[in-house]
Amino acid sequence: ALAYMAAGMVGETVACVMVVPTENVKQKVQAGLYESTLSSLRSILSEEGFMGLYTGYMTTVLREVPFSIIQYPIWEALKHQLMAKRQSHELASWESGACGAAAGAIAATLTTPLDVVKTRLMLRSTDRSGVKYSGTFNTMARILHQDGALALFSGLAPRVQFNVLGGLVFFSVYERALKAIQSRTQR
Repeated sequence: ALAYMAAGMVGETVACVMVVPTENVKQKVQAGLYESTLSSLRSILSEEGFMGLYTGYMTTVLREVPFSIIQYPIWEALKHQLMAKRQSHELASWESGACGAAAGAIAATLTTPLDVVKTRLMLRSTDRSGVKYSGTFNTMARILHQDGALALFSGLAPRVQFNVLGGLVFFSVYERALKAIQSRTQR
C-alpha cells in the first residue's frame, strides 16, 4: 500500500507541473481578470515572469496528493464491502463508478479548504485588509481569522458535484477498460 501511495504522490506532483500553469491562466480568465487565454498568459509572463505560471504550485500539490490518498483507498474499501455483502468477486463497471463517486465526494469535501487557498493564491486575491495572500498556511490562517472556518468550504457543492461526476465516469470506464484488457490477455 505504501508503494502505491508513494507512486501516486510522485505522479500527482509531476502532473501538477503541467496542470498548474494551465489552471493559473484559466482561473484568471474565469474570474474576468482577462478576456482571453492568450491575454491572461501574456499578462502573467510580463508581470510575474515564467514562475508566475506556478503560483499556487505547492498548494495544488498539497490538495492533489491528499485527494488521491483519500479517494483511492475509499474506492477500494467500498468495492470490497459491496462484493463482500453480495458474496461476489466482481462488480459491474457502473457499481465501481458509484463507489468512485462516493470516494470522490469524500475526498473533495476534505480537500476543499486547500482548493479555496489555491484559488485565492492563483488569483492573487487580497484579504479584507487589502493585503495580498501569500503562502499556503498564511493564507489559510488569514481566511480563518477574517472570514471564519466556513469560508474554507466556499464552492463545496460544485466541487463535490464535479468530483462525483468525474469519479463516476472515471472509475466506471477504468473498470470496464481493465476487464476488457484482462479478458484479451487471458485468451
